[in-house]
Amino acid sequence: MRFYSSEPNLIMVHDILSGLEKMGNLSESFLLVADRQSLDGKKRLPGSLITEIRRGWIVFETGETGQEKVMIPSDKILEIRSGGRTLFRKSRRMEKVYPR
Repeated sequence: MRFYSSEPNLIMVHDILSGLEKMGNLSESFLLVADRQSLDGKKRLPGSLITEIRRGWIVFETGETGQEKVMIPSDKILEIRSGGRTLFRKSRRMEKVYPR
């Protein structure tokens, strides 16, 4: 099944994370996400905290008990790394279209 969208990066993020989840490598990966509250504008989130991968959204567990859930839009994901390799990096052109 192939999905088409006017936002190709959102499909790529979903496909990469779904693939990592199916291969069992999601816990070894991490994401760099745009974050307004951090000093450098980025936050590192481990893949082990991902509970749900939706088209356009990623759901994370937060807090000490993992009871709180946070939904992050896929357009805020700047990079996906796993096993020392960068699997996805948001292009500069897309950053102009979807500013942080």
